[in-house]
Amino acid sequence: MRAALDERPDQRHQLTSGMKRIGQARERVGRDRNLGLDTLRGIDGAAAVAYFQAFTRLFPASLDFTGRNRRPPRDPVNAVLSFGYTLLHFDAVRACQAAGLNPIIGYYHELDIGRESLASDLIEPLRPRVDA
Repeated sequence: MRAALDERPDQRHQLTSGMKRIGQARERVGRDRNLGLDTLRGIDGAAAVAYFQAFTRLFPASLDFTGRNRRPPRDPVNAVLSFGYTLLHFDAVRACQAAGLNPIIGYYHELDIGRESLASDLIEPLRPRVDA
């Protein structure tokens, strides 16, 4: 999102506001190492809301991108994001299998039928690369 500041100075307030809220979430996680999983998920969710509120400002109104949605994605930006995340997830599943790990058993994403939770855990820090 920092790179977007150079590209879109007209959205400086919205982008810096989003980055500030994400930074506060990061600080809280770094400060308190005894957070429960539900609390951690809540902080993650709040950071995601802040991120996508700022991210929406980078696209023209004609694309009708008002926030993250899926299953099915309702606009072209969400369609591209979903496609990119799907490709990334597939690569993570393959990497787990190649390393001899079970991609189904994760930590952050709960065990669920048909979901490769470890692969989902592994792609979380890589999502901004897809977004870029």
